[in-house]
Amino acid sequence: QELTGGVLLSALWQLSRRGDAGPEAALQGLVQAVLQPLLAMIDAWMTDGRLQDPYHEFFVLCDPTVPLKDLWTKMYTLDPQMVPCFMPMPVAMKVLRT
Repeated sequence: QELTGGVLLSALWQLSRRGDAGPEAALQGLVQAVLQPLLAMIDAWMTDGRLQDPYHEFFVLCDPTVPLKDLWTKMYTLDPQMVPCFMPMPVAMKVLRT
């Protein structure tokens, strides 16, 4: 199975927390590398209202078929599977709604 976005970040995070010092350091470097695009997506969404997710890796989803009158109530939703395991769901919901 191909892991992307928050799912990949969660898997790397969990592996990096197993307590083996050698792989832990390398995995933490990977976590940092995978985290950077997610942080950029969160920043673009929260500061400019731009959903920059060309590879469908972000936990905020857009349904372009929703009528404009429902723009802020139904067009944007949360994909719980893509929320990284270390981010509490209330924080992810705050990102969605900000």
